[in-house]
Amino acid sequence: MPIQWIHRFDIAAHVPLEGTITYAALAASARVDEALLKRLLRSAMLSAHLFREPEPGRVAHSASSRLLARDADLRGLLEFELTILAPALARTVDAQRKWKFSDAPTHTGFNLALEYPDRPFYSFVAEHQEKRDALDGAFVEFARTEGWAKKHLLSGFDWDSLPAEGKIVDVGGSLGHNSMFLAKEFPKFKFVVQDLPGVATEGKMRLPSDMANTISFQAYDFLTPQPIQDADVYFFQNVFVDHSDDEAVLMLRNTRNAMKKPGAKLIIREPVVPEPGTIPVEDELRIRTFSAIGDAGDELDAEEMFGALP
Repeated sequence: MPIQWIHRFDIAAHVPLEGTITYAALAASARVDEALLKRLLRSAMLSAHLFREPEPGRVAHSASSRLLARDADLRGLLEFELTILAPALARTVDAQRKWKFSDAPTHTGFNLALEYPDRPFYSFVAEHQEKRDALDGAFVEFARTEGWAKKHLLSGFDWDSLPAEGKIVDVGGSLGHNSMFLAKEFPKFKFVVQDLPGVATEGKMRLPSDMANTISFQAYDFLTPQPIQDADVYFFQNVFVDHSDDEAVLMLRNTRNAMKKPGAKLIIREPVVPEPGTIPVEDELRIRTFSAIGDAGDELDAEEMFGALP
C-alpha cells in the first residue's frame, strides 16, 4: 500500500530535489492527510528505500525517490505495475478456474481485474491514453535492463547486409523506439512502424521532425494480411508473447505471404524464460511474473524453445 499511495498522490513531486520539507508542508502541498502521510512514508523508507527523514519531522529524497521524481518513464512503469500488472496477477487463478486454462487472449486475469471481458489487453490500452503512456514508460524502462538493451538490436543481426536504403517493417513497434534507435545508426534505411490505430496516430505526433523522412507509422491489425510486400526485414518484438499459439501462427503466415522481395528476412525478438539462476534475480523475477500472468499462452522456457528446433 505505501508505494501505491505515494504514486497515486505523486508525493515525490512535492519533495524538493535538494534539502528537506516538513511533514506538515508536504501534506499541504500534496493535499493529503498529514498523519497518514507520516505513517506511510516512514513505512516506505524501511520497505522500499523511498525518502529519508534526516532529522525528526523533516523529509528528504533518497536516491530512489529522487529518481522517481525526475523520471517520467519510471513513473509510467510504476503505474503499469500497480494498476495493470498487480490487479491482473491477483485475478489470474480466478481466470484459470473460470476458463479452464484457456490460452485465449480474452481469458486472462487482466480481463477479470479490469472488467474488460470481450477484448484483449492491447485493445484496452489503445482506448485509454493514460494506460498507453504507462505502457510506453514501462517499455522504456524494460529497455534499460540488460536483456532488452538496445545494443542487442545491433549485435543480433547484420544490418549492414541489407541494401543501402533497406526497408524495415517494425510490426507492433508501439511508438517507434526501436526504429528510432536503428535509424540513428542507419539513416538511409526506411522504417514503417505498424501498430493499433491509436498508437500509430500518437507515434506520428511524437516522432521527432528530423526523422519524418525516415520513419512512418501505419495502423495495422496483426491478424490480417500484411499490406507491405516489398520490405527487406519484418521485425517483431514482444508481439507473439501477447497472443495465443494459433494467432502467432496466423501472424507468421501473413508475414510469410507478404515476403515477396528476394532475400527478405524475418527477425523475431521475443522473451524466452531462462534456466533458473542464469540471469540476475531482479530480471528473472520480472520475466517469471509476466510468464505467470501472460495474457495469452505460456511463454516457452529455454529448454522447450531450443529443444524444439531442428
